[in-house]
Amino acid sequence: MIKSTFIFVLFCACFFNAKSQPINSRIEINLLNKIDFAGLYILDRNNLIYEDSIGMPSDSMCFYVAEPRMVILLYNNDIQHYIPFYLHEGNFSINIDLKSKNASFKNSKLNDEFQLLNNINDSISKSYNLPRIVDLRKMVLSDSLKKYNVIRDSVVDELIYNYHLTHKPTYLTLSFIQSYLYCNTFDKSKLQILFDKLDGSFYNYRLYKESKELLNIDPNYFPKPLWNEK
Repeated sequence: MIKSTFIFVLFCACFFNAKSQPINSRIEINLLNKIDFAGLYILDRNNLIYEDSIGMPSDSMCFYVAEPRMVILLYNNDIQHYIPFYLHEGNFSINIDLKSKNASFKNSKLNDEFQLLNNINDSISKSYNLPRIVDLRKMVLSDSLKKYNVIRDSVVDELIYNYHLTHKPTYLTLSFIQSYLYCNTFDKSKLQILFDKLDGSFYNYRLYKESKELLNIDPNYFPKPLWNEK
């Protein structure tokens, strides 16, 4: 009896969606130090967009993205070491070391920056002895940990804000602005300063339009960017 195993890819190679948008992104997935492999999945919100059930050393998928969006890569059902990353326009690769449980990117400045900012969060969490993952169903944080969690969030928010303030804006700057405007958990005047740094390359993004609305800015007004690249 031949055991059939297959790779299920919702976005198949060279995928065109119902509206026939052209392919504008290709991601290559490379597995390193494959040990006790039990499956790899990529989730886009609640949708499974990629599944590897046999541990392909290298695989790829093509798709169309209107603007960058964050997805979650999960392997061996290890929720403690999930890998968030951004799908975006262009060709890039992700190298996953199953032994060290780390990932690195090639040709993806957006994901390199995303990892840098996540490392800030993880470093602060470690300093307060806070878990990286919290089981929300069981609310495993004690009252004391909840207090430190609030402090951690406050410290991380300021650190990441200052990072965006002192660096050329990217999609992560826009995402930071929109998420904190939506949650109303950060000084709005500071978010306005970041928003004014954004140039025309962001104008057509959904998050830009939502941020503009949340800031009560005239939709026909486009600020002159305050950022000047040296």
